[in-house]
Amino acid sequence: MKLKELNKIITQGSDKELLDFIQVEFLPAKDSSSTNVRNNYNTLKKIPDDVLNIGIARLKRIEEKSDFPKTTPIIIPFVLLIITAYSEWAKILPSESAIGQLLILLLSVYTFAMVVSIFGNEKGKKIKAIYFRELLESVEKKDNR
Repeated sequence: MKLKELNKIITQGSDKELLDFIQVEFLPAKDSSSTNVRNNYNTLKKIPDDVLNIGIARLKRIEEKSDFPKTTPIIIPFVLLIITAYSEWAKILPSESAIGQLLILLLSVYTFAMVVSIFGNEKGKKIKAIYFRELLESVEKKDNR
């Protein structure tokens, strides 16, 4: 990893590019050695203070954006509204007891699976952002000594 590449990804890369970069360069696979991660950490020590501060700020923003429990209270009423509206529509069906209940159950399971999937994806982003922010902050603290 080159210093120029690191500076560019922190200052100009999209959030997805930054998180993918963190995954590849700073979170080694289980079967790889940690030498590459150490070398990359040493490269972090060389980045300018302004890029370091930008990186920390971006990662804090990504953490806030990926904090799913804060957005859950907004999503749950919307999901319940959809299920309620659908259950009212299902009452129109000729055999409302069997087909309507089955459709409501399927919609509920699908909605639940979708919310859990989103939660898992956002949690992974938050974990990467916290990890890299802590690395940047440790570099910042060592520079201030």
